[in-house]
Amino acid sequence: MALLIGAPFAEWLIRKYKVITPKEVDTPEPELHIPEDLETTVVEGEKDPTYTPQLLKAGTIVAICMGLGAVLSQYMGQYITLPAYIGSMIVAAIVRNVGDFSGKYTVEGKGMNAIAEISLVLFVTMAINGLKLHELLNLALPLMIILAGQTILMVVFAWAMFFIFGKTYDAVMLCAGGIGFSMGSTANGLANMQAIAEKYGSSPRAWLIISLVGAFLIDLINALLVTWMGAW
Repeated sequence: MALLIGAPFAEWLIRKYKVITPKEVDTPEPELHIPEDLETTVVEGEKDPTYTPQLLKAGTIVAICMGLGAVLSQYMGQYITLPAYIGSMIVAAIVRNVGDFSGKYTVEGKGMNAIAEISLVLFVTMAINGLKLHELLNLALPLMIILAGQTILMVVFAWAMFFIFGKTYDAVMLCAGGIGFSMGSTANGLANMQAIAEKYGSSPRAWLIISLVGAFLIDLINALLVTWMGAW
């Protein structure tokens, strides 16, 4: 449900309230006026370049962050209970910011985008395939009622959030990501936002909020709360 209603609801908000999207405000390319007496020839371009170097670079960076993050998570696990990927996220954030501020290297491009899309699809697919639905047959009716109620509540909440955040495109993206995150996981939220971004344009502010809150802050806060409550 997180994936079925997130992007369609966001698109409905865009059309219903005529929200201006990034692709609508893009400056159109100027027309070229070529004199009639000027000879023009068509030069065949080179074949599409391969992105193997970019993929290898992105894969290497991700692997290094995962390796160092695993060590960091193991160390942090001695003091606080956290998901295993938190260490990798911290290392990745450090690597990205050091590269951006120093200018020594870049962590972006088509290679990184490809790795991100592949990882997102794999995560969502594995999560769904890992569900043991046959164990929930006896609870099918109560679960369907709960799901219906949660879906209605989440749509109403997202609708209200859209007005609270000013009926902007950022608000639309936050609604799509919020529905995916609240009813599924951070990966569901990012998948919803990616679907909207491919059609209407990106929203860096919304991406930052959903990524930080859904994939880092919420896990850190939950871990602190559970550890604190478990000590009672």
